[in-house]
Amino acid sequence: MTIDMSTTRTDLALESVQAACSGAETGTISGVRSRERTREGYVVTDIRVEDEDGAQALGKPVGRYVTVDLGPYFRREADYFDRGVRCLAGELAALLPEGPVLAAGLGNRAMTCDAVGPASIDNLLVTRHMIRAMPRQFADFRPVAAVCPGVLARTGLEALELVRGAVERVHPAAVIAVDALAARDSARLCATVQLSDTGLVPGSGVGNRRSALDQGTLGVPVLAVGIPTVVDVDPEAGLFLTPRDIDQRIRELGRLLGYGITLALQPSLTAADVTALLG
Repeated sequence: MTIDMSTTRTDLALESVQAACSGAETGTISGVRSRERTREGYVVTDIRVEDEDGAQALGKPVGRYVTVDLGPYFRREADYFDRGVRCLAGELAALLPEGPVLAAGLGNRAMTCDAVGPASIDNLLVTRHMIRAMPRQFADFRPVAAVCPGVLARTGLEALELVRGAVERVHPAAVIAVDALAARDSARLCATVQLSDTGLVPGSGVGNRRSALDQGTLGVPVLAVGIPTVVDVDPEAGLFLTPRDIDQRIRELGRLLGYGITLALQPSLTAADVTALLG
């Protein structure tokens, strides 16, 4: 089967920039800044959509989009896991405000390519209940609560409704929403993490868009963490391309994201500390 990449949709700002630049005479896009750097040996691309011109050119809201290339992880380079965790933690921490956080693992556990969110929450250190029970012992920890709202077909409720209810109860300074994304290039499947400060639309990765989770709908900043798990090969037929080893990749990446988010929220910890505390 031949895939027309020019028409295949993408949730990745990096791919949108590449597509827009390929059609621009100067190779630059008005209202968009992009720069590449490395952190812990991982290549990081920092894209900033600065105004409505940039937003219209990319089809993305104004905001910041940080893409981490997971090449060192899957090449199993030295200390690939710990370095990957520290890279994600550092990039996410730069986007976070101070205060309590609610993490939302979006997606469907029963559909592996849509299970990134729940898999990440399974590897997240949740602390709100510990701090409430033993405030002196856990005084140095940031309060973190988590919810996996599931999918509409199983709950009868939009993810937004359930997350909003948790926000009203927890009163977080921010929400971290984790979900599966769609890529245009199959080489990016399970090989890229995108962080953004613009929120997200649950289910976008599998073509089942629901109500947006963002500051407008939840009343607090929403940081989105996503991994592309599918290429939308044929939207009309509902045909998706996903890696053959998707089960293993989701298990690994859920752990990577869960630990990375934990260290962003609890910077005094190490990956080894998280393993001990989750155990």
